[in-house]
Amino acid sequence: MKNYFSLVLFTYLSQAAIGMVFVREFLIISGNISRGSRSVLNSYHIISLLLIISLLAAFFHLGRPQNAIHAVRNITSSPLSMEIASMSMLIFFALLGSISMIYSMPRFVTTPLPSLMVIASFLLLVTMTMVYLLPAVPAWNRPFTPLVFTFTALSAGTAIMSLLMFHHDTAISLRLIAISSLALLIMAVAYITRLSWGEPRLLGITLIISLLTVVALTAFILTVRSSDMNKSFRLVVISAVAIISSGLIARIVFFLSYDNTVL
Repeated sequence: MKNYFSLVLFTYLSQAAIGMVFVREFLIISGNISRGSRSVLNSYHIISLLLIISLLAAFFHLGRPQNAIHAVRNITSSPLSMEIASMSMLIFFALLGSISMIYSMPRFVTTPLPSLMVIASFLLLVTMTMVYLLPAVPAWNRPFTPLVFTFTALSAGTAIMSLLMFHHDTAISLRLIAISSLALLIMAVAYITRLSWGEPRLLGITLIISLLTVVALTAFILTVRSSDMNKSFRLVVISAVAIISSGLIARIVFFLSYDNTVL
């Protein structure tokens, strides 16, 4: 598959943004953070940035970017068209949220934004999964694909939110990095099982994913045991970087399987 690195960035970064939306709203609804907290306000900007970068990456995959508008013609029947529509909605709502953090907007505009972002995020995750459940690509057309996409959103989204929240609520930040590490562990086990099953030549990738998982979990454990806030934050950063790096490597393998059925 040509230009698969652009698809790696598009799918991973957009799923990270989706995960941030889900995690943020769960924390607010559960009463762990307030909607007006600094971490929530900053999350709008990070989500918008991730989505914009992922959209720009997607254009590099198009043979003729100027024809991108034609991809939305079959929105009622094409998963790709539905994915583009969902992505457009989420970017619009995220940017509107970012602007509302800087400039005052009427409540009838800002009040429904969180719910609209959750709906658009859910639709994007579902339609993105539908795009890659292709009968012509047996490596993708299996339950493993929605599982990996979901756990990618969960692990990456919680890792980024933990960084945003660390200096405002360390306890919640640590719980988030624990959840993210657990999601990574589950995803790593799934990948290791897939990569190792009849594919000994992929032992190196298996070991890298395993090593990054160990790094993430070790950094989390050391963070819990540390009483130094600066050291704890550095360890959370290390854990988050290991989680994100592992997810990116796993996504590269996913797209490489288009040409070689390895998953």
